[in-house]
Amino acid sequence: MASKSDIDADLTLEIDGRNVTPEKFQRGTRAFFSLVNEITRSLAGPNQFVHWVVQVKDGSNLIGLVPHHYSVSLPILNQIYEKVQDGIETLEHDAKEPDGFPETALRHIRELGSVAGTDEKDDTKIRVWTKKQPAVVTHKVVAHVAVLLNEAYEDFGTIEGRIQVISEQGALHVFITEPIKQRRVRCYFDEDMLPAFLAAFRKRVEVSGRIKYRRDHTPISIYATQITEFPHSKDLPSYRDMRGILRKKRA
Repeated sequence: MASKSDIDADLTLEIDGRNVTPEKFQRGTRAFFSLVNEITRSLAGPNQFVHWVVQVKDGSNLIGLVPHHYSVSLPILNQIYEKVQDGIETLEHDAKEPDGFPETALRHIRELGSVAGTDEKDDTKIRVWTKKQPAVVTHKVVAHVAVLLNEAYEDFGTIEGRIQVISEQGALHVFITEPIKQRRVRCYFDEDMLPAFLAAFRKRVEVSGRIKYRRDHTPISIYATQITEFPHSKDLPSYRDMRGILRKKRA
């Protein structure tokens, strides 16, 4: 990750990770440029402008935007910087619309957040530096923007329940029945995870991965990247066993 001394431009995108693909890099930079342009248009108005140019630092993963030529005042230019940073920080922490933020800017931040990694297989990290101050962008903004726009969305999370019905029709999947509402969630997974799902059939598990939600936040499906099997009740220590363990600890 970059440090303050590495940052040259007042607006800089940092995309870091071991497995950043060209497609992810392209999506991230496009979303960043579009976000800055949208904020610029909203604050500059129809009769003012800022012409941004790209600054790429040699040997780094830093993409800067520099105001090469502009007609706005310096206070307006500073407002652009502040609005970008405030928008990211607000949406990272809550489904709260940043003050004076255009809807299109919300969508660009959501796209930028979708590039961030969500598990140990994808460690892509996104930071936007504004005047050498970093704002982290994670997949949280995807869910928060979806709430604001009242849209279905995807986010990384966990589903807990009992595995029922293993099928390869269409794509390899199982159904996981949640224990409280008895709601079935379709769970997709790769072929190399099949032995783990077969071993956990009819057992209670916790599955982590990318979840698709309806607008009311009800999970529809999950693409699993990890499965954890809960121990059977007979394998758990009894009340008497626990009392024995506690006595030993006190001794």
